[in-house]
Amino acid sequence: MTKAKIYWLLGSLSVALIFGHFVISFTVDHADKLMRTDLLRTTRLIAQAIDINTLKNLTGTEADLTSPEYKRLKEQLLAVRKAYPECRFLFLMGRRDDGKAFFYADSEPVGSADESPAGQIYEE
Repeated sequence: MTKAKIYWLLGSLSVALIFGHFVISFTVDHADKLMRTDLLRTTRLIAQAIDINTLKNLTGTEADLTSPEYKRLKEQLLAVRKAYPECRFLFLMGRRDDGKAFFYADSEPVGSADESPAGQIYEE
């Protein structure tokens, strides 16, 4: 093989690799955008099913655990999780005046090891 053919082959291979990189990057970015849009749309649909007045009656503390509003919210989150099995956790969070995030409720069964009860501070 001559030097010219080797250079031509290496040049062609470089162009193909660069083109392939751009095509793959575009495809990944496009798929990511579609998945994020779908997640946001689903989240908005779920949020519309939650009554804002129910949230206003919650305190974001352990006292909520016995309230009918909390129980209703917990049931809603459990039902939504069953409707969307690809979601591992669903939860509703708030932020205290000191800036700490806390859980209002989550979709885990009561007593589950992964349950985040009302008022639990989100440390992460």
